[in-house]
Amino acid sequence: MNKYNKKSENIFFNTSQLSQPIDFKEILSNTESIIVTDRLLKDSDIFNNRFFSNNLNVFQNINFHCNLAGLDAKDFIFLNSYEDLYDSHKNDKTQKINKKNLDELKLLLYLFVNDVYIFDNFNPINVIRNANDKSKDIIEESFSQNHLFYFSSRNINLNPLSEIFNTYVFIDSEEKQNVFTDHIAFSRYLEQYLDL
Repeated sequence: MNKYNKKSENIFFNTSQLSQPIDFKEILSNTESIIVTDRLLKDSDIFNNRFFSNNLNVFQNINFHCNLAGLDAKDFIFLNSYEDLYDSHKNDKTQKINKKNLDELKLLLYLFVNDVYIFDNFNPINVIRNANDKSKDIIEESFSQNHLFYFSSRNINLNPLSEIFNTYVFIDSEEKQNVFTDHIAFSRYLEQYLDL
């Protein structure tokens, strides 16, 4: 059993055949199998490489996202045991923080402020592999309790992601959706369809 898929609907979308930019929320609204309400989608941010602003320091980025969600930044810092990291880097621009620490911080903040997770070409596996045990537990719990949608415009190795996702969708150039519940069958379909 996939350890992340206890109560949630976690869907991987391959959008490599669609023209950019993609309206992720529109695709989700038009996917019949998804049980997420439009209200939840409307209130959810999309996680991508612009989730943190490079022009803001860590303190400002955390406060910005927590304020938008109506949450207290101190709760996030305490819940994730980031007091030391926060104290030493709160006034630093994001570029000054170790990439591993910054990616973990961004992912955990994203999970803290959202009820539905929509990832745009961000693979959480590397963050999970490098995270400390407490962070791994928070990520696993979040992925198992909330809906997760991952959009990839690239063809990537699905084996590491198979623990997280229970449904795989290929959207062709005419926006027809081909749905799979097995990552191996999905990978075979991609190989055949895309001549990989």
